[in-house]
Amino acid sequence: MKNLINSLSLVTLLLLSGCSTKVTTVELGEFSIHNEYQENFINNTYDQYFRYGSGSRERSIPAPVHIDFSGEFQIAETEYKVQISESNTFDTYYQTTTATNSYDFYNGKLQQEYFARFSETDNFEKSNIYHFTIKDSIYRPINLDGATNVRDFTGWSLSTGKKLKQGVLYRGATLNTSRSDTTTLEITSAGLEEMIHHLGIKTEIDVRMNVTDNKYNENGNMTDAVIPEITYYNIPWDYRKKDDFMVECKEAIKASFEQLAASTFPVYFHCSHGADRTGVTFFLLGALVGMSEEDLYKDYLLTNLSNIGSSRNEDDPKLYLEDLKSLEGSTLAEQANTFLLSCDLSQTTINTIKNAILED
Repeated sequence: MKNLINSLSLVTLLLLSGCSTKVTTVELGEFSIHNEYQENFINNTYDQYFRYGSGSRERSIPAPVHIDFSGEFQIAETEYKVQISESNTFDTYYQTTTATNSYDFYNGKLQQEYFARFSETDNFEKSNIYHFTIKDSIYRPINLDGATNVRDFTGWSLSTGKKLKQGVLYRGATLNTSRSDTTTLEITSAGLEEMIHHLGIKTEIDVRMNVTDNKYNENGNMTDAVIPEITYYNIPWDYRKKDDFMVECKEAIKASFEQLAASTFPVYFHCSHGADRTGVTFFLLGALVGMSEEDLYKDYLLTNLSNIGSSRNEDDPKLYLEDLKSLEGSTLAEQANTFLLSCDLSQTTINTIKNAILED
C-alpha cells in the first residue's frame, strides 16, 4: 500500500506540473480484492475459521482498488463520471459517478486487467487512463451494499483441471427483509446499481419459504415486480430439513436445480443468510464439478466472515460428505451426480448446469 501511495503521489505531481492536457497511462499495479480476514482464512485450513470470523461481524466485503485522480482536475463541486473497462480502447465499459477526486472500484474479476478514466463531462478523449490488475485467488468476494455473504462461485481448483467461469453464478444472503408483511429492500440503490449494471445479474433464485406454499412468510412478500431488471423465482425450501437433505430436501433440490438450469445467467442464488440452504446447494455444486474436500469445507465456512448473527462449523459439511460418500461412484463428483439423479433430475439438466458454470 505504501508503494501505491508513493506511486500515486508521483503521478499527481507529474500531472500538476503541466501534463494534465496529455493523455497518460498511469500504472497502478496488481491488487488483491481480499481483506485481511479473507486473506488469512483462505491461507489456512478450514478448522482455523474461528480466528477470522464468527458470523457476527461484517468481514465478507472485499477490498477495493482505490484510484486517486485528483491530479487531473481542479477541486470542484461536481460529480465526476467514471468509466471502467477490461480494454484500453473502452469498446465496452461500466459507467458510474463519484462525488470526490477518487474512486473505490469493487468486484473486479480475478486475474483480470482493468482500465479506468474520469471526466467532468461526457468527453473522455483527454482523460488519463489508470491501468491495474486483480490478483488470482481461490474465490471472489462481492460487495453489494446492503447485502452480506455475497460471492462469485469461481476460483476453486477442480480435480478435472477445468475452471469455474467468473460472473455467472453468485451466492449470498437475502436482498429484502425476511418475515415482513411488506416488501422492503435491504440492498441499497448503490447495491442495485452494482448488481444490475456492473455484474449484470439477470435472475434471482430465492429458496426462502413463502406464505402461500408453507404458511410462513419468510421471503417478505418478494415478487418479480420489486426489481424489474431481474427476473425473480421463489423455490420454497424448508430450512428445518436441510440437515437431512438426502431424504427430506430432494423435491426442493430438484426444483432449485431445474430452475437454475432454465434461468438466464448471471444468476443470484440465496436463502435468508446464504448459509444453510444456499450452503447445501453450493456444496452439491462444488462436489459435482470436482472441488476438493478441503475447499468444500472452506466454501461452506466462509459464511462466518459475514454478519448473520451466528456462526457455522464443520459439522454440516462433514455430514454432507459422509452422506455423499455412501452413494455409488468412484469419486465425489460421481457420487454427487448419483445423488442429483436420485432427486429425479435428468442427466441433461445436470449437464446443462455444469456447462453453464464451467469453462470449455
